Amino acid sequence: MPDDLSPYEAALLWRKSALFLPADFTTLTLVDLAARGHLHLEETTAEHDDDSRDWLASTTIADRSGLPDDEQDLLAALDAEGDGEPIRLSELGDEFSTAAQKAQAKALACFDARHLLSRRLGGAGSLWDWTAAAGITVLLVVTILAWALTMPTSLSLLLTGITGALLLLGVLWAATATMGTRRTALGRAHVEQLRGLQAAQAAVVETSDGTGPTSELTPDQITSQLPYAMALGEAKRWAAIAEGFAAAGDSTLRPQGLSAGSWFLLATSMQHTIGASHSSSGAGSTGSPGFSAGSFGGGGGVAGR
Repeated sequence: MPDDLSPYEAALLWRKSALFLPADFTTLTLVDLAARGHLHLEETTAEHDDDSRDWLASTTIADRSGLPDDEQDLLAALDAEGDGEPIRLSELGDEFSTAAQKAQAKALACFDARHLLSRRLGGAGSLWDWTAAAGITVLLVVTILAWALTMPTSLSLLLTGITGALLLLGVLWAATATMGTRRTALGRAHVEQLRGLQAAQAAVVETSDGTGPTSELTPDQITSQLPYAMALGEAKRWAAIAEGFAAAGDSTLRPQGLSAGSWFLLATSMQHTIGASHSSSGAGSTGSPGFSAGSFGGGGGVAGR
């Protein structure tokens, strides 16, 4: 496991950018907190759609004193939303969203303070990135509306040309900015750890034949590596390990009915479920109940990273 590197930091370092990560800050941090025993995530059906999935989140009594500020803030926001009771992720509202954004800003500032990259990802630079992206998006929408509302052809063509040029410049800028960002010596050392983890996970997946667990990893170890697999964009492959445990049929290994599909949903759709009832977005598709703090279905913590 990476030394002193959270899954969110791993994603930032891996991509050398805060944009277009495989999973967002809130999803990575919630799954990581669950894996370390600070949060209980129980898969359930969506409140108004039995064919969709939601997650009930509740914090545990695990000691938070050693957690960084951003993780403590996220747990406190969950406590406030649920008022001490489990709450559906789809029902998390604007107050939680605001708290999560502030927590992410803290996490990004801490990442920048570690000097793992040659340039800062947060602060004014990040603000300009998002402002430029928002501006291009607005211009794209205006261009589409111009054609849809049959505005003068000359105006529509002008907007199309400007939008196309800005999109091209944006893509080129994003590519060159990422390519121009170098990792420091400490950053490169952490990346080597991440590459080793990725290779080890790939080896475990390749030796699994789908009939049972073939590695010597414990359920706790497999669970603790899930958020890192998500950070590296390898969630689908790592979900195959859960399938091996589920297929084993051994009650001591079976993760309380948690199938690979459930892991896949947790890793790929949970970020779309958070606050979904407030944004009218879906919560996912079918799966099985059971991911929780500790290991697959237990309550204890997982060995620290």
